[in-house]
Amino acid sequence: MATSNLSKILRFDFLAARRASVDVEAVDVLGADDVHQAIQLNLERLSAMKSEVKDFESVVAELVDDASWTMQWSQNADGHRGFTIVGYQPKAGNVSVFVDGLLLVSRHCGEEFKIKVRRIKRMKAKQTLLICNQCGIIPFNETNACRVAPRFKKGRGFRDLKREILLGKYLSKKDGLTLPFIMREEHKQRYFHGYHFLNTVFRQRFDKELLLTHGTLLGIIRNGDLIESDDDFDCAYVSDLNNPEDVSEELYEVGDRFQRLGFNVKYSRTGHLKLNLGDCEYDVMPAWHDSSLFHISSYTSIPMDPAHTAPTGRVDYRGTDVSCVANPETFLELNYGKSWRHPDPDYKSAPNPVALANRRIFQNKWRAQQ
Repeated sequence: MATSNLSKILRFDFLAARRASVDVEAVDVLGADDVHQAIQLNLERLSAMKSEVKDFESVVAELVDDASWTMQWSQNADGHRGFTIVGYQPKAGNVSVFVDGLLLVSRHCGEEFKIKVRRIKRMKAKQTLLICNQCGIIPFNETNACRVAPRFKKGRGFRDLKREILLGKYLSKKDGLTLPFIMREEHKQRYFHGYHFLNTVFRQRFDKELLLTHGTLLGIIRNGDLIESDDDFDCAYVSDLNNPEDVSEELYEVGDRFQRLGFNVKYSRTGHLKLNLGDCEYDVMPAWHDSSLFHISSYTSIPMDPAHTAPTGRVDYRGTDVSCVANPETFLELNYGKSWRHPDPDYKSAPNPVALANRRIFQNKWRAQQ
């Protein structure tokens, strides 16, 4: 292996870490040839992740001055484990994260950056993290290295980060590991067969249309297909109720009826159902109108006329009609801004204060059911 004065690159040794109560063992292991080889091996993967190849290819095997990173362990209230890479760089640009030479994510970041990795049950000993930007390798900051978190309670997550990457998964915009839709054409077909089945159930049992919404609708309207980097399937039904307290009660009634029909149902703390059909999971959100706004779960609260949100819209997906609001273009503009027709790989949902107030109501209902 080629070596150089690349200072210390982070290598995880979890067995030793638990004995010594520290997270890392820093070693000199990576040289210029290794960096360039890792980049070439990951170009196809990068394309599937819709990142900027030109920035990625320009990475050089030199340390970046005035830059560093460290990491923090975490476990959320649902028992999901993970870690956060926290760092800074001299100027904004793409930051790429490798695990044993395999690309986990390449993402545009500001001068100060955080990259979260959720749902990691463990990393095996001797897996190496490498963080790069277009100027070179960002060194690990030993001084600020965190200590091992207290012993994890039983939680959920992927068993081995490297194994999941080898299976083709990458870090999504929601900080979880997923397969890009581009790698699962048959999976897309199963999603839409399942959607039509669920829509039939909603029509027959609830006299409601199941509407495509948010990122799923955005991809179909903008590109005629699902967004390649998306990791969920968004749909909604429009309730006849007009306040979040009643809508949250109704949501659990809808979920209970699906459970009685034999469906696998999970309740999200943010105010929607997760319905599973085989290996396809659907985020089913309640929508409703009050005196001035149209709301969807705890994500969207926008000033949209009921005539434009009526469940009468139809869009074509590969020769079949799927349901949406009557005016999907206005809905997408109010949700994503006037530039919604132009993809933004760094977009992250940011609910407004009204939607966040709705979220607290749904979260209180969720806690009461636990």
